[in-house]
Amino acid sequence: MVLEGKSGPRSPPVAVACAPRSMRRPPPPRAPRSLRRDRRCTPPRGVPGSLAVAVAATLVALPAPRARAETFSFTNVEVLQGFALRDRYLGQATADGLMTTLTFEHFGTWEYGDNYLFVDFYRGDFVDAAGAPRDLPARIYGEWHPRLWINRIVGHQGTLLGVFRNIGVTGEVNQSGDGFWAYLGGAALDFALPPGMALGLSLYYRADRFTAHGAQASLSWFVPFTLGPVPCLTQGFVDVYTPQDTTGTYSAALFAQPQLLADPLGPWGGPSRRVYLGVEWYVSLNPLQRMHAPQVMGMWVF
Repeated sequence: MVLEGKSGPRSPPVAVACAPRSMRRPPPPRAPRSLRRDRRCTPPRGVPGSLAVAVAATLVALPAPRARAETFSFTNVEVLQGFALRDRYLGQATADGLMTTLTFEHFGTWEYGDNYLFVDFYRGDFVDAAGAPRDLPARIYGEWHPRLWINRIVGHQGTLLGVFRNIGVTGEVNQSGDGFWAYLGGAALDFALPPGMALGLSLYYRADRFTAHGAQASLSWFVPFTLGPVPCLTQGFVDVYTPQDTTGTYSAALFAQPQLLADPLGPWGGPSRRVYLGVEWYVSLNPLQRMHAPQVMGMWVF
């Protein structure tokens, strides 16, 4: 069965200790978006300007509510150009194989867990499972992944079983603008690797609009390294899930998007680990097809 509108699920990035050093610097304090949105201070219609100013001054004088802020955040924008993308099983198929993706991505940690979310904006001449035009030149897809670490809640210090940094529960919301949704819940494991590297595993129960409910395992990694003076990075994920084939029998399917990136500016005196260029490989293996395609990409880290 074709999963119309479904992009491949992604796994959350790594914890704060696993980001490159330059990425672990917390950003300068900024006003909440709701306070930054309108700086014109235009009074509401029918309200005198002096009254609006007085109300604004009163609100500013009130004590701000205390909120539990993120202890670390990492935000980036990616631009990808895909070639030979003809994944009709997951709805990522275009007439000429070309697809452009703009991705907004954010990861943040707090005292007892973390949150990861992204939104993809796709452009391409999309076709359906039979190859017919869908009259759909643009699509949108997003995911949200919260994780809650049980060991932090109970105050446990150090590694767990000598293998894990954190053990907890996780959830996932997948949704597109053209009808697809999937909701997942389960357990999350964060392996205790050396600083600067990470390996995570999530085990889910999956409820999907287009297939029967089943299981999914998601493996993600983050490994920085250098080639001479050039900082490099490999990161990505592999999802293995259990859809039903055309006969109603459960089978295994795999979706992966590994990335290989290099910093083109840092070695030559530019800002280090703020801009990356490289390639992402799109891999989709399932009962109806086996396909893979390259995507060249650039990433700007805020």
